[in-house]
Amino acid sequence: MRLLQAQFAPKTDAKPPIFISYAHEDRQWLLKLRSALRPLEHRAQLAVWDDFRLQPGDAYQRHISEAIDKAPVAILIVSNAFFASTFIQNEELPRLLAKHQQGTCRLLWLLLEGDEWLKSPLQAILSLNDVEQPLAALSPAQQQDALIMLRRKVAAAIE
Repeated sequence: MRLLQAQFAPKTDAKPPIFISYAHEDRQWLLKLRSALRPLEHRAQLAVWDDFRLQPGDAYQRHISEAIDKAPVAILIVSNAFFASTFIQNEELPRLLAKHQQGTCRLLWLLLEGDEWLKSPLQAILSLNDVEQPLAALSPAQQQDALIMLRRKVAAAIE
C-alpha cells in the first residue's frame, strides 16, 4: 500500500497545488477530472488539492482555508449541487472570487449542468468548457474528449 501511495503521490518539486472546489454529490466528476489531470501531476507541472487529502479528525475548515490561501489556480466543478452547497457558497466561492479579483488566483470553472452560473459572478469569467454543452449532457466519449481539452487548457493556464 505504501508503495502504491508513493507511486501516485505528486512530485515534491511540483508547483503550488491547484485547489478544486466541488459539491460532494459531484464526486464522480472530481475523480474524472483528477484522472484527466494526472499526466500533468506526473510531469510535476502541477499538484492538486481537494478534500480527499483530509483525514478523520482533521480540522477541515482550516485545511481548506490554507489550501485556498496557497492556491495560484482554482478549478470549480459547477453544477446545481455546487450552487446548493452552503459551504461552497459561504466559504469557498467568496474567498476564491476575492483572490481572483486581487489577481492572486486564476479561477477556472467547468460546467456540469444547470444555469445558476448565469446569476452568479461566474458569468463574468470565461468557462473551461462550452456552456452550451455542459459535461453531463455529453456522451461518455465526448466527455472524455472534453476532459482531455480541459487538461490542455489547465496546462496552458499554469504556464
